[in-house]
Amino acid sequence: MGKLRLWPLIRRSYRFTFDNHDLLFHAGWPWMVVVVVCQLPSLVHPGTPGKELLSSLAMAVAGAAFATVWHRRILLDESPPGWLAVRFGRREIQYLGLGLVLSLGVIVPLVGLALLVSALHLPGGIAAWAMIGVAFVGGAVVNRLILVFPAVAIDDKETTLRQSWHLTRGNTFRLIAGAVLSFLPLSIVSSALSIIAAKLMVAPVISTRGLGVGVESMAIIVVFYEIAIGAGFMAFTYEDLIRPDGTGEHDASHRPDSTPPAELVQDDGVEGIPP
Repeated sequence: MGKLRLWPLIRRSYRFTFDNHDLLFHAGWPWMVVVVVCQLPSLVHPGTPGKELLSSLAMAVAGAAFATVWHRRILLDESPPGWLAVRFGRREIQYLGLGLVLSLGVIVPLVGLALLVSALHLPGGIAAWAMIGVAFVGGAVVNRLILVFPAVAIDDKETTLRQSWHLTRGNTFRLIAGAVLSFLPLSIVSSALSIIAAKLMVAPVISTRGLGVGVESMAIIVVFYEIAIGAGFMAFTYEDLIRPDGTGEHDASHRPDSTPPAELVQDDGVEGIPP
């Protein structure tokens, strides 16, 4: 497979996001409200498992719905109609389910390794490196499969997990670097804002708690910018690997189980037709 043009893809992801603030807030504001409301209990009473779970679930649902819109805008030039751009149907459920399955593919081995390390009483240094190694391998596998996310968003049933794995061959480190560069810069900002909001929310003064809600709202907005940039990177990678000619159609020569296009098949020579 061809090598990804990493830096142009990253630049396009950031540029598209910051050139489309209107779409981001149009498609994202209802989900931002939902996430902030669901996160308030965990901010007021941090460490409560049920409240933390509610917050994480709300973020996962909102992220899947918003990323689907973002993929469809990039790949289909489609914008959600109306002022209340909220949709959570078959596509979004499939997108969310796929994300959860792939996440479990990383989390389960890490938990298993942690239990093994605990049982064998391995030294801390060895255990830490083992965890890093497993996390890296899991992350590499997930990044090789990212093409299925924009495929689900645009109802492309031809791009399967197997084909994504095939098309991303030789680009593992570029995909990992792309994921890090897409999410890490703004995730530092959103994490810092969330820490500040958590400190403000436990203050005894009511006005300070109100300020905490405002800061947490800012953190959520930054998170949606993270999602937009990450979804943009996935969509542009999909476009680069599956639609390299810019026609919007699949490149059949990139399918692992397909016959090559007719123009790539060489004839040994037929009367009247040069070989």
